[in-house]
Amino acid sequence: MKLALVVGHTDLNEGAACQIPFSFLTEYKFNSVLAAQIKMLARERNVICGVFHRDLIGIAKCYKKIEEDFRADYIIELHFNYFKNPEVRGTETLYGNNPLADLLAACVHSQVLAAMDRDVKHDRGIKKITEGGRGYLSLNAATDIPTVIVEPFFGSNLEDVRYALENMNVLADAILEGALLADNPELHRTLATQ
Repeated sequence: MKLALVVGHTDLNEGAACQIPFSFLTEYKFNSVLAAQIKMLARERNVICGVFHRDLIGIAKCYKKIEEDFRADYIIELHFNYFKNPEVRGTETLYGNNPLADLLAACVHSQVLAAMDRDVKHDRGIKKITEGGRGYLSLNAATDIPTVIVEPFFGSNLEDVRYALENMNVLADAILEGALLADNPELHRTLATQ
C-alpha cells in the first residue's frame, strides 16, 4: 500500500492555533510532527508512506504530485478543528466523491475515535463534502484516489489539545491502522457481496 499524508495549510498560512498555553502550536506544526510519526510507523509495517506539503505550490499541484509521481493508493490530509466556543470538542472525518473515500473515512474515523477516547457525544461523524464545502478542493483534487481529511480534535478546547499531545503516538498509529483497514481486500470482498 502507498499512503500519502498531506499536512494541512502551509508554513506561511499555518491554520488554526491551539488554545493558550499551547497557542504556539498551529495545525501546520502539529500535523507536520504527526505526519512524521505516521511515516515512521508505516515503515515498520512495510507501508510506503509519503509526506506532502502544500507550501508554495497550493492544493492542486500538491495533489497532482501525489497522483502522478507518487501514485498513492490513499490520501489522508491532516488538520484539527477550531471553534470560538472553547467547550466544543470532538472528532470528525471528511470525504469527497471517490467511491472508496467513504470506506477510508469510516475506517480512519473509527480508529481515531478510539485513539482520542471519544464517547458518542464527541463523535462528530464522517461527512461527505459537496462542492463549495470545507475541504472540497482537497478531497476531490485527485479524483482516482480515495481521500479524507481527518480532524481528530479541537485546538480551541484545552482538554482536547492536551489529550492529543499526550497521545500523539497513539493517534499516529490509529490513522495508519485506519488506512490499513481500508486497504484490506477481505473487507472489499465482504462489502461487494452486500
